[in-house]
Amino acid sequence: MYNFDGPFSSEHSSWAEFGSYLGGIYGALAFFALVYTANITRKQFKTQNEDSVFFKLYDSLQNRISIASLSIDGEKYAAHQLIKVLTNKFYSELSEEAVEIARLLLAKTPQSISNTHYGKIFKAINGDDYFDTLIEDKNTLIEDINSQVDFNSRWEHLKYYLGSRGSEGSSLKEALRATGSVNFYKIPFSERRSHYESVYQRLSLEYGEFLDGYFKNVKYLLEFANKSINKELYINFINSQITKYEHILLFYYIVGSEKNKKDKIIFLDLGVFDEFLSSDHHRLMIDAPSKEIIKNELDSVFNN
Repeated sequence: MYNFDGPFSSEHSSWAEFGSYLGGIYGALAFFALVYTANITRKQFKTQNEDSVFFKLYDSLQNRISIASLSIDGEKYAAHQLIKVLTNKFYSELSEEAVEIARLLLAKTPQSISNTHYGKIFKAINGDDYFDTLIEDKNTLIEDINSQVDFNSRWEHLKYYLGSRGSEGSSLKEALRATGSVNFYKIPFSERRSHYESVYQRLSLEYGEFLDGYFKNVKYLLEFANKSINKELYINFINSQITKYEHILLFYYIVGSEKNKKDKIIFLDLGVFDEFLSSDHHRLMIDAPSKEIIKNELDSVFNN
């Protein structure tokens, strides 16, 4: 009416043409409506299919945990209790590495160790009368070690004070463990990384039938979620289900395993460690590191 101003036509041919015009419009609209409906149906089908696969994968991970059973230090552990015990096992193994760290510090930079920890060491060596000669003994040790020509000589000479590695008495070993623990996050990351790797390799060798499968399952679940239509929903669900003990195990997997470093970035990208960085889980780790230290550890892994 806008284009052909005037009254309605009384010509049959004009109304036929008008009908063809409307038919073309509604035919096109019907086609687009069909495409739109088909697209919605396709997305719904894909979403339902992804839901089915995702929750089957998640159930598979939970089943792996629930049916797992391992003997650790002579005791039998199963299901989620196993996760907690393995977390404690990482802690105890890193504490053993702290003894080695203390020896390395005494051989490399004996002057960097505090009087407090020299006090613990010499108390273990000399008994309760250690305090009377503490400063003299400390200075003698530092001068003696620093006078050696190279690291190997220093390492061997240190045995004069501490005995051979692994032969320390319980009190001396505890003093060295305390010294190494408090300095654990002060040594360069490249050195600390080697201790993470040593512990990870030992525990993987002993408990790999569970750890290897668990880490692979979590990683595959994250990769599937990352490519899904319901990515945000799945990621939020996964992160809501991870316990503090699992956070710690996954942290040791990230920093302790040399394999597939590029693939592990997905743990950061999808926020798996967000809660870990903002929680008090760290008291379950060696020397109870701060949130900033944990963040620096993760940054160091991926920056390297």
